[in-house]
Amino acid sequence: MKILSLEDDAAHAGLIRTALQATGHDVLVVDSGRLAIRHLETAHVNLLMLDWQVPNVSGFEVLCWARSHIGERIPALVLTCRYREDQLAAMFDAGADDYVIKPISARVLAARVNALLRRVYPDSAHNSTCIEAGAYQIDFPSFDGESQQCPQN
Repeated sequence: MKILSLEDDAAHAGLIRTALQATGHDVLVVDSGRLAIRHLETAHVNLLMLDWQVPNVSGFEVLCWARSHIGERIPALVLTCRYREDQLAAMFDAGADDYVIKPISARVLAARVNALLRRVYPDSAHNSTCIEAGAYQIDFPSFDGESQQCPQN
C-alpha cells in the first residue's frame, strides 16, 4: 500500500519509514504540510499518516484539505503528543480515523496501520500480488506459465 507520512522530526520519519517498509508498504515521508498537499494533488495514496503539529501548514490543515478535496475514502492516522480528550475529539471531528500518541513504537505503529488498512481495504489482502492490465490478470505467487485467473471480488 502507498502511504504518505507527514513528519518533520527526522528520527520519527526514519522510524516510520523503516517500520512500514518492513511490512511491505511503499512509504513517502515529507516534512511539510505544503509538500503533503502538493503530493496529494497529483498522486494516489492508500493512507495518510499525519503529524498533528508541524510548522506552517499543520497536519490538521492537511487533513482538512484532504477531506474537502479528496473526501473520506483515504484513511488518516494522526501521530500526536496530544492526549487530552478535547484534543482527541477535535482530531476525529476533523476526519481522523485513528491516532497514535508519541513517542511511537515501531511494532504498534505497524500493527495500527495494518489494522486500519484491513478495515478500509478488506479485499486487498488476498489480491495484493494480483495485477490486472486490461483483459489480463497475473497472480505472481501462483504464476507458472499456465493460464490462471485471480480471485474475483
